[in-house]
Amino acid sequence: MPPRAAVGTRGQVPPRSAQGGGRGDRGLGRGGHRGHRGRGRGHGGEPGRGDRGRRGRGGTPVSLGGMHAGGRDDRPSIADHVQAIGVKRTLTGFGTGGRVIRVRMNSFEATVPNDTLFQYDVTTPNDRSKRFNMRMMDKVQADEPNIFTSPILYDGRSIMFSKQRLPLGNTDSREFNVVFGGTTGRRPPDVYQLKLTKVDTEVNLHTLQEFTAGRYSQDNPIQMAEMALNIAIRMLPRKKYPANSRSFFTPEGRESLGSGIEVWRGYFQSLRPSIGRLLLNVDISAAAMYRSGPLIDVCMEFLRLSSIVQLLPKNLSEAQKRSLSNFLQPVLITTQHTGKKHTKPIQELVWKSASATRFKHEEYGQISVSAYFKRHFNITLVQPNMICVKVGKEETLPLELCEVLPGQFCKGQLTPDQTKAMVKFTSMTPVDRFQSIKDGLPLLDYVNSEYIQEFGIFVAPDFVEHNLRVLQPPTIRCFPDRDRARSMIMPHDGKWNMLNKKYYKAARISGFIVVIFEHERRFGEQVYKAMVKSFVDAAKGFGVTFDDPVPLVKWAMGRPDVDQLLGECVEAYIAQKKADPSLLLAVLPPRTQDLYDSVKRFGYIQMGLATQCLLSSKCKGANHQYWANIMLKVNAKLGGVNFVPDLAYLNDPSQPTVIMGADAIHPPPGRQDRPSFTAVVCSIDSTCSKYVASNGIQKGGREMMIDGLQDMCKSGLTQWKYHQENIERKRASPSRLFYFRDGVSEGEFKDVLQKELPQIKDACKEMGYNPKITLIVVGKRHHHRGMTVNPDDADGSKNIPAGATIDTGITHPVESDYYQYTHGGILGTSRPVHYIPLYDENSMTADAMQLLSFGLAHSFARSTRSVSIPAPVYYADIVCAKRAIHFNPTHNPGSGAASQASGSASPTLQDYKDAWLPINARQSSMMYWM
Repeated sequence: MPPRAAVGTRGQVPPRSAQGGGRGDRGLGRGGHRGHRGRGRGHGGEPGRGDRGRRGRGGTPVSLGGMHAGGRDDRPSIADHVQAIGVKRTLTGFGTGGRVIRVRMNSFEATVPNDTLFQYDVTTPNDRSKRFNMRMMDKVQADEPNIFTSPILYDGRSIMFSKQRLPLGNTDSREFNVVFGGTTGRRPPDVYQLKLTKVDTEVNLHTLQEFTAGRYSQDNPIQMAEMALNIAIRMLPRKKYPANSRSFFTPEGRESLGSGIEVWRGYFQSLRPSIGRLLLNVDISAAAMYRSGPLIDVCMEFLRLSSIVQLLPKNLSEAQKRSLSNFLQPVLITTQHTGKKHTKPIQELVWKSASATRFKHEEYGQISVSAYFKRHFNITLVQPNMICVKVGKEETLPLELCEVLPGQFCKGQLTPDQTKAMVKFTSMTPVDRFQSIKDGLPLLDYVNSEYIQEFGIFVAPDFVEHNLRVLQPPTIRCFPDRDRARSMIMPHDGKWNMLNKKYYKAARISGFIVVIFEHERRFGEQVYKAMVKSFVDAAKGFGVTFDDPVPLVKWAMGRPDVDQLLGECVEAYIAQKKADPSLLLAVLPPRTQDLYDSVKRFGYIQMGLATQCLLSSKCKGANHQYWANIMLKVNAKLGGVNFVPDLAYLNDPSQPTVIMGADAIHPPPGRQDRPSFTAVVCSIDSTCSKYVASNGIQKGGREMMIDGLQDMCKSGLTQWKYHQENIERKRASPSRLFYFRDGVSEGEFKDVLQKELPQIKDACKEMGYNPKITLIVVGKRHHHRGMTVNPDDADGSKNIPAGATIDTGITHPVESDYYQYTHGGILGTSRPVHYIPLYDENSMTADAMQLLSFGLAHSFARSTRSVSIPAPVYYADIVCAKRAIHFNPTHNPGSGAASQASGSASPTLQDYKDAWLPINARQSSMMYWM
């Protein structure tokens, strides 16, 4: 263990440097010279070569970001020997820019004693759930009180912690027989084996205090200590309520999402080390649950049936049977026809009625299910013609005798309407959210929990407060004008107005086609003409030019062959106009996702033609604001640039810059037979406003790294080179490359450095480039939320304002991470984005990183407001989300139609790759996804 400085007393956080204890301050002074750090800092925490630069002159660091009211600094120094996975904070320092406001965060300060815990490996039957394993552990403790003299901590899988060393014999290992049932009746008891084995390494909680004080590296002892404490705070709620890994849920206030699913409110809790202290992050969460109650009612709601007769086997289609089977197969049901309550999982549905389903009974011979229940249990079925469920190898039950057990998580994919309802359910203003957390503290019961008491954890009763800095937004550049004020816009609360402004670079429309997938009676000629006039007027107002503003129009009723119809429209346009169209406007009725995908597939894959879909209910009689929003998409799709944030860090012509964003979308839990989809976007112009995309398909699962990243990066760099040389007439090589990576968790940071970073470097090497690379992970899946202490500091939505940046208080003790609100609040409580720099050859300061991420949130082309993440990451996310257009519905291995046609139930990855349709070459250099 590294040398320790002064250690606090039991249960106290170690003394902080600003309070006179510890080793004194080593923070970077603002005026100190940093020197040359060499390339590759962040790979293991130390610079690759070169001097780290001189530190400031000592004393209190100049940044106000970590200052408490009254001037006390809460930032301990970081020892030289301490290693970091990513970029160590001593290399970047803390940010200094922006105005300071005070905020309240949804975390509570926690303290733990300097105790040592004993760790045990737990071996249980492989096929059992966490819930069952917890039952086994409870039974062992109840059966062996002489061994388990105090509460233990168990994660439900393979790890257990105890404050006392358990008397398991000379080998520190013992196997226990866990017996359930068998006390009465003819059925023998169920016996399971649970084995405990002491791990040689003990868990020292003092290392956590050393870690938060910057005197210990984040290694396995830190992770195990953190795990033990998190198990402790979750043990009691997990025993009382349905729970997943970090949250538990209660039925109070639940709401229906329809189709047999409801949403429950829950509470998330996670204890994490931060700068100088431990913090317990508590937040509101929500989960989709199967609706409890009679199984018949759940089935009818899922299939949206109005009469119970519709649930009879003869009245169900094959598609209904298939979807109901998929929905119900993991569900637990309860029965009480034996006089006792039994809980069993549904194995499959039986598509015969209870009166028609027969089996051989040892006493009654061949008998139907309905007759058996009458004879054996004296139960006359009300619905003998209803389907049945199979709950065991040979046990078949009538639907009417089954009830769905409450508190079961629904892990299937929600419909768009269900997702919308769930978002509405979870949306709360900051004040309401923090009050709800306060109201939930009695459920968490930190005061009375035997586990928290046993392990000496103390949780402060009040939310933590600290300062943050609100950065100045970048000015937005529009079409250059002699009057500079006319070409510049200053955002306010994360938004700006393009009224009477022209695009930075307006596109040219040679001509366009309008296809209306509505009946002419509902969307007639007068409506069409008004729509076209509004579209053309809006386009011209922003500087877009037309070679021919009169389109070819076609009404298409019913469900035509979209490819054939649109192909005929293009041919007719060419024959009539003697020119190629550059845009297709498609007017679609509501709820026609398949039609939308078909139009996009025709445009971007088959024809190479830009498309813009319009909802008939929205574009009919739409105002100027609607068309202004549409034109943001159209201009970007046609190669234009709507606006450019004025980012000083990127405006240096002597340092050509490439920015990449990467993301991956993975299949939902339980569907690992489906693939993952990946995307990388790459800037190609000098303003870092125009992007191209590469996407891919790979094996689904927990592996989050992007396959083929080298080729995807090389494709982007090739497009960058072409644009620079042929459009901008420049021949310089990129000197800087910023790679923003979304979709990875903390446990995969090393994989990003070891697997993705080398591929980026190899792609550059193939192109003959040697840019300095900075790699930053963009994290959205966290639970930090905040509110301003002074309501006057909030924006119009009562949220923390755009530009607010947090690099103290709740951040990592060693890494140079930060949280940033880059967007103005709209609905509920805003969530900051977590930025974790993993690798940096550009020797960026904290201020430079924070200004870059904030500025890039203003370059999202289809919105005149800053967005929650940098635009390139947002673009990569959209490209992944549009994966459906790459498959023809009749050849999509994941669709029911394709599976039925091929007779294959489990398509392979190669099946998906073979069916994948690439983007047309004529659209590959355009921002088609907008």
